[in-house]
Amino acid sequence: MTSHDPTDPTPERASRSSPAWRIFAIPGVLAVVGYVVFYNLDAHLRSVKGSWEVTFWRESGGIPVLAIHQAHLGISNVTVRLVGETTTANLEVPVRVRFDTPLAPLPFGNTAFDDLMYLPGTVVLHCFGHEIQMLPRAFFLNRKEFAWSNSPIYEARPEDKLPTLDPPKKYLKGPKPN
Repeated sequence: MTSHDPTDPTPERASRSSPAWRIFAIPGVLAVVGYVVFYNLDAHLRSVKGSWEVTFWRESGGIPVLAIHQAHLGISNVTVRLVGETTTANLEVPVRVRFDTPLAPLPFGNTAFDDLMYLPGTVVLHCFGHEIQMLPRAFFLNRKEFAWSNSPIYEARPEDKLPTLDPPKKYLKGPKPN
């Protein structure tokens, strides 16, 4: 019988002992590849539907007007006229605002809320005391829901403005009112 040399790297001996680096390298490489693939997939899903686009202008009498567009949802020319209001904003040429980044600057009004994690997301505008909400499922004007349709014209009048909401008294600092 021949004696077996323990230092002899025979195929039988090599198969029983695997280098320690493989134990960490293979899962590490798989984790990095998986992360890159899923990160790019998520980034694509966040922006594939595109953003809300709102065109701001004023009519000849100074009445502010907004037109809402969202190509992926097939929404176009949803117009909101803010009757009874006037704006001094320089809107001789219509200004188109894309809501693809938070708190986009507006020619008039302000962005009260936006959730743009997955576009088109949700955008809420406050313009002259009127609230305009754009959600993929519906359009809200002064908290009244309307189904999306192409080319409607909505008029928001001064009597439709939302009342100012006072904060609850428990959140006010200072002496309690009688």
